[in-house]
Amino acid sequence: EIEALLTDPSTKMFRQVAAACTLWMCFTQSYSFMNHSSHMAVQLSNPSIMMKARMRTGETIMIDDFREAYWWLRDNTPEDSRVMSWWE
Repeated sequence: EIEALLTDPSTKMFRQVAAACTLWMCFTQSYSFMNHSSHMAVQLSNPSIMMKARMRTGETIMIDDFREAYWWLRDNTPEDSRVMSWWE
């Protein structure tokens, strides 16, 4: 009974369509992941202490939190200080 169901032409067609859809989804997701990875690699390969961001209103702003933190350290710690940081 199961063998007859598996060899039925409509079941075969359904399995072929399901396989084609699965392959197409795998291809499109792979392409999307590759594209995303390439963009991230470009962004991460040029480290900077200032970053550009866009507000919801469309306004472009510069985020310079790191630079401000360095200025605070310069102005509020002795010249021979050692700073420990934890980067995760």
